[in-house]
Amino acid sequence: MNKNTIKQPGNGNVAFQNTTVNIYQSPTKRQQLEVAKRKGDQKEVYEIAKEMYKEVDDAHPFYPHYRYRFDGEKLRHEATSREAALKHPLTYRGNFNISRDQMRGFTNLDDLFNDAAYKEYGIKISVSELNAFIDGTEVINDREIDEQWELKVESNLPKVKTKLYFLNEDIEKSILDYLEITVEHYNRKSNVLTLSNRKQKKIPITLTITIYLDNQIVQGELVAIQKCNLKVDLRKENQGNIADTLQFLRVLESLKTQKEIIFKNLETNSIFYKCDVHFHGPLEELRERITALNRLIEIERYYNVSFDLPDKVSESEEEAIEILEKSMQKKSIYKTIKTVRWKGINKETVGNLINECKNKKVYSVAEVYTGPEGRIELFGATIKIKERIIFYESLKIKDYDRVSKKLELMDEEDTLTVNFLPGDSNVCKDTFTFDV
Repeated sequence: MNKNTIKQPGNGNVAFQNTTVNIYQSPTKRQQLEVAKRKGDQKEVYEIAKEMYKEVDDAHPFYPHYRYRFDGEKLRHEATSREAALKHPLTYRGNFNISRDQMRGFTNLDDLFNDAAYKEYGIKISVSELNAFIDGTEVINDREIDEQWELKVESNLPKVKTKLYFLNEDIEKSILDYLEITVEHYNRKSNVLTLSNRKQKKIPITLTITIYLDNQIVQGELVAIQKCNLKVDLRKENQGNIADTLQFLRVLESLKTQKEIIFKNLETNSIFYKCDVHFHGPLEELRERITALNRLIEIERYYNVSFDLPDKVSESEEEAIEILEKSMQKKSIYKTIKTVRWKGINKETVGNLINECKNKKVYSVAEVYTGPEGRIELFGATIKIKERIIFYESLKIKDYDRVSKKLELMDEEDTLTVNFLPGDSNVCKDTFTFDV
């Protein structure tokens, strides 16, 4: 037999003798990425990574409608478009728990979900079992079983655009020009419907109408409600705003002085709801608060500031309000004095005072204050004082002889405190000028 011949069983086999065979395998994308990273080729790294992500997208069973999205170390199902999400919805089925705190006040899940839809808040659930489906076909569940979810319930309830007014000799007198009324809650058990404009965030005032539907009488096309409550509130976030509080108080004043109010549907120009009003609370006290807030509104506008309304106004704040109002009116404040004390008076000034008051004569004098530190701080706003002049019509030095002796002992750098008593008049005039 020829030593260079190989015989082997089989049909059409190829045999290699004294030959080296090299087998080449294309590198994986991962290997290519590692090589590009070692080379520091950022562009190649980017291109390879993009191809790898594309391969992951293509691997989704519902591609091109869905793809996998990385969320940290997890993969999530993600629709490639809004249209894809609507045509091929991703849904979850399983078991979940709702806390007792969230169920408090509700007899069943329908009531809870309706309330969440009306008031637009989320319902927190704990998931105990979960399966994912796309278009009704089960797919890999991409959510943790024990994670907390928050369900948002969408509400498609219509908004009724209304105007609140009362009639004065058949003439409409507006209380609130524009309100968006929606259903806020319905209690099936007690058959009570609650309407509100709470979702209308641009208005600081909320109106809540509670209607007891068991107490109604049908009168032709109208339904007469025998029992209902109207509650008017100022939103918590607006309670420090003076303009908003003033608007709220004016609404209360209108309700207090009217026997009937009317909600008109602005789109149909028809009566949406009207009711008798029985307002509780003293009207005089309400009007006093309105007057006080009107004063503050004028001060805000004149000095171009914004106040944070406190619960109670102190005596010093009342004094600051008077000072600002008098300055606006170009008027002075007149005060009664008992004593006046000047501190830190140098030797020359003390000498001048002694000479002016020789023989204990009475004289007129003015104090002038200027400087950048002068200011009035009121309700969170700062108003800078340009000048303050206090004019005393009549003063005399208290303990004239003692002050005269101290003057003789003073060095040039010494200062002295001098006390004064009213002379022929115990009135002074205090005038403020502000930077406005």
